[in-house]
Amino acid sequence: MKAWMLVLGLSAWVWAAPPAEDVYKVVEAAGLPREIVEIHNPDSFPELAVVGVENQLKAVYLEGAYTSPNQATGTMCAKLDNELAVAWVTQVLLSFEEPLLKSPTQFTGTSDWLAPAAEADGAKGFKVKLWVREKSGELALRQYHLTAKGARVSVLKRLR
Repeated sequence: MKAWMLVLGLSAWVWAAPPAEDVYKVVEAAGLPREIVEIHNPDSFPELAVVGVENQLKAVYLEGAYTSPNQATGTMCAKLDNELAVAWVTQVLLSFEEPLLKSPTQFTGTSDWLAPAAEADGAKGFKVKLWVREKSGELALRQYHLTAKGARVSVLKRLR
């Protein structure tokens, strides 16, 4: 029993969020003052931090480095499965936006709702479809294509 608790305690330490001060040092070295930066620590990816400026995704702190969202997506793509691909999009790429994880009232009585879902693309990547409430208030059905080269997004449908 004691060995199990030790393993659990060590694994929690290994997967702890990066210290904020470490993130800020790298962010400042990239030329961003810490006063304008917002940092999010995604639940499904505790080893990294998402960096935003003015409520927009700017970078990802991954493996001690300040990387672009595309570089981070490429690095993480090989580690994803369908469930983690959805988490990557909702918790990292959309960390400063509003992904819709449950059907909002606008979809009542329509067949437009699609729950967030991912499927493998056959080339070691994923296609993730989900609805997002855009800053304009409009709802957009987006598809994110995650590959070793990064992420591409397309809008499949819009609702006002």
